[in-house]
Amino acid sequence: MTSRQRVLAAIAHQEPDRVPFNLRPDPEITARFRQEFGDGDFAEHFGHDVRYVGYALPDRPVEVPEVGWTPTPDEQAIAAAEAATRALHDRGLAVCGAYYCGVFEQAKRWLGEEATMVAPYENPSEFRELLERITEWKMALYGAYVTAGVDIVWMGDDLGTQRSLVMSPEQYREWYRPCHQQIVQRLRSLRQDVRIAFHCCGHVTPLIPDLIESGIDILVHRFGSSPTKGHRIASASGSSHRQLHDGGYPPFLPFQPVFVPNTG
Repeated sequence: MTSRQRVLAAIAHQEPDRVPFNLRPDPEITARFRQEFGDGDFAEHFGHDVRYVGYALPDRPVEVPEVGWTPTPDEQAIAAAEAATRALHDRGLAVCGAYYCGVFEQAKRWLGEEATMVAPYENPSEFRELLERITEWKMALYGAYVTAGVDIVWMGDDLGTQRSLVMSPEQYREWYRPCHQQIVQRLRSLRQDVRIAFHCCGHVTPLIPDLIESGIDILVHRFGSSPTKGHRIASASGSSHRQLHDGGYPPFLPFQPVFVPNTG
């Protein structure tokens, strides 16, 4: 199997010839890699099955506030991402779009964490309008990757703490699940076979059925945070330094999350 065939088979809950993987090293690991191997490419050296493609966004003018700044890639940027995707596909590699945070995370960046958590109670109408604006923007950002031909679009929101959700399931279903569903529907209207990965740190097990019903194919999470076994969703899981330092997981993988879609 090629890397691309291997990844797509795993996402489809079919058994590949081996477990597909990729590692996203932090700067310390990258520095150590260069010490040992020079300026070689990390993904090439270890033979990663998944490679990432990004695109450039316009810089924010100094006079424009960050809140409400919603840049999108131009045709030239999308064409460059499409060419990079095609080159990787020609080598038999699976391609994932670079990560952009989701609706909840963007609201926190614009408003702050506390204001975002209380806005549904204090300013529900204004907050809903804000989420609609963010959703439209994210559909454009993720949609550009679909146009570029990637296999996987990578979206997400951090909805969990180490032990629980950051909001009730009811609040998620009222405020954020409709946004996630709308994004997924837009992406699938552009290309039906695009696979959609959802990054979510922390404990989000209670929301896995919601993510599945929203059309998410892959849950990207840390080891032990949100078990997906028994659910019709692929898992891209890995360890983190926090888990290693907390002693909760064996220190065999000092990397950022490992992309391992599985059939469990």
